[in-house]
Amino acid sequence: MNIRDRKSNHRAVTNKFDSDVLSNELSYFAPLLKEKKTTIRVNALKNIIDICTHQERIEQIHELDVELANSICDIIAAPNREQEEVTLAARALKVIAVQNGLSRYDFHKTIKGGLSSVINDTEDHVSPATISSALDAVSFSCFMNTSYSDSYENTIEMFADIIQTQKNKTVLNSALKGWLLMLTRLDKSKISKHMNMLDKIIELTSSSFTALTNTAGTAMAFLISEMDDNMLEDNEDDEEDVENDDEEAESVNDYDDVEDEDYSKYQDRNARSQDDDDNTDDDDNEHDDDDEDYEDDEENEIVSMVENLILSNNEKGKKKAQSKTLLRKIVKTLKEGDSPRETLKIDNQPFYFQGWRKYIQLHEIKSVLKNSASFHWTQNEDLRKLIGIEMRSASDNNQFLLEQRHISNVRSKLRTKGLTKERRDTSGVYSYHHGENDQ
Repeated sequence: MNIRDRKSNHRAVTNKFDSDVLSNELSYFAPLLKEKKTTIRVNALKNIIDICTHQERIEQIHELDVELANSICDIIAAPNREQEEVTLAARALKVIAVQNGLSRYDFHKTIKGGLSSVINDTEDHVSPATISSALDAVSFSCFMNTSYSDSYENTIEMFADIIQTQKNKTVLNSALKGWLLMLTRLDKSKISKHMNMLDKIIELTSSSFTALTNTAGTAMAFLISEMDDNMLEDNEDDEEDVENDDEEAESVNDYDDVEDEDYSKYQDRNARSQDDDDNTDDDDNEHDDDDEDYEDDEENEIVSMVENLILSNNEKGKKKAQSKTLLRKIVKTLKEGDSPRETLKIDNQPFYFQGWRKYIQLHEIKSVLKNSASFHWTQNEDLRKLIGIEMRSASDNNQFLLEQRHISNVRSKLRTKGLTKERRDTSGVYSYHHGENDQ
């Protein structure tokens, strides 16, 4: 064996779809991640990504997940790594997370612990791009591999602190995106405690960094869509309780002050105070109306701001079209309360999803798996379970398709009827004004 053959056997193969590479066990690449030479590590990462993207390797990953996580996190955390290697390492962790499936807490714990020094860097030793890659890996593994609510809450709070304190726009975008993704795994009843982030998110929609404005707009639409009447009533009740507590405290203090006075004088003073309160009721009502007008103005200002983002978008090509589509969905939610609708087809079975929660989850999974997403939706039961998908039998699917066809026909007729009415009304208005002009 000559030295070239020996070296080529030792290193990860670079050809993307080489059949020899795709047939290798993942254990073959694990030691290559610790090699000193950059090209060997980079090629190993590329091959792990290709294998986990295009093949089902769940059993192998379950055996090696913690070992792979440790080695890949060491690559990200090591100083002076090239950004290409760091980006590949973060993506490798995410595609492994998809195949690793649900309830793999040790894998997530390893990633979070291995990258904490990168995320919490306070002395500017780590580049913003590396911090962003670490945030992406931690948030996605938490979303994909953790089922403990405490873990979600702890990681969400960690990301919230970064959002409140970080100044770099790239890091801010990754932190907000990860925070939002993890939030979609929480029950709706637990979303209310995170509404205190809304003011900061609204502030970020005015950023000059397009990716950050899009993420902030999505987060704003998600939080607003998750708010319901009960949540609003609870907030109003809390405010009323605070006001009542203040009034009771004042009353108690007044009573203590006059305890040694003649009680009849105290009654007279309270009576006069009650008269004053009655006289101010009308003023309070006027203030309430002013508050409502102020809230409406604030909401209109937010909508106008998002609409202006559509007009001022400086991106080009496909990215610009995607951003405009997203921003229009956000405006529709803010104006009309409508949420986006997504369609996913698995083995010729269509599944429909409504709302920002599923929109965020589906688009993040698609961004990780790219063109191989359909393969994973078919093969990966845990991935389907995460989104709440249950495959139908052939007969049930046929019945479902018939029902959907009927619904589609009804909607089409209603839409045609509405358009006909609009044309008739427009024609009538034109005829009316045209007749006036003739006279």
